[in-house]
Amino acid sequence: MTAPPRPFTREEVARFLAFADETLAKPPARPWIERTEGRGVRLFRFVLPLAMTRGANDAIRHRAGWALAKERSSVLAAMAGQMCDQLRDARGRLPDHMRYCPNGRGLTPVYPEALAGRPHLRCVRFSSVPTDDTAAWWKTVGDVLLEPQEARVVVSKKTGARRMVKAVAGLGMLRGDDPSRLLTSAWWEPAARGCGVALVEVWDGSASAGNAPPESSTSPVMCGTGRR
Repeated sequence: MTAPPRPFTREEVARFLAFADETLAKPPARPWIERTEGRGVRLFRFVLPLAMTRGANDAIRHRAGWALAKERSSVLAAMAGQMCDQLRDARGRLPDHMRYCPNGRGLTPVYPEALAGRPHLRCVRFSSVPTDDTAAWWKTVGDVLLEPQEARVVVSKKTGARRMVKAVAGLGMLRGDDPSRLLTSAWWEPAARGCGVALVEVWDGSASAGNAPPESSTSPVMCGTGRR
């Protein structure tokens, strides 16, 4: 059984963010790379190992359900840790209005309120090999950012059969991931072999700062461990 990828430490997150900022401050290294500016106010930045952002090709789609659930759980834990550290105030406290949802082992922190309007998910994959445009490597990340779903009973319209749908944990930033509710931009940037990383940013999607995080989080301590 393959162990889940190790989440980044504080030092690694800081180093990768600096690398990403330095790279994006320069002109694209390839003439065909098309970058997208963030739309609105940037709210959060997440840094993940490439192993947590694998493409949605046939090999991945046909993996066992338990394996996909385990990978999603690893992404959720890493991103929850980074979200919380960006929300903590100078005393290390989270906002009083934080929400929480069960994740099967405990509780996952949930953003106080899902973003209004049409947020912008800006995803950049740094690796030694260009990413296939159809890989959709950001899908699990976007899924983790959705509102959590409670366990519920679903009734089939055709047969009337009832089945229980399990609860799904989420960070609660996004109301949906369809194009009408979320703008998603993704592209590839070169990085040395063994130095790859995935950068994911959440922007509010408008010129307004109305969705900005609490004032105490304007100078966050980044943490990629996912450990609270």
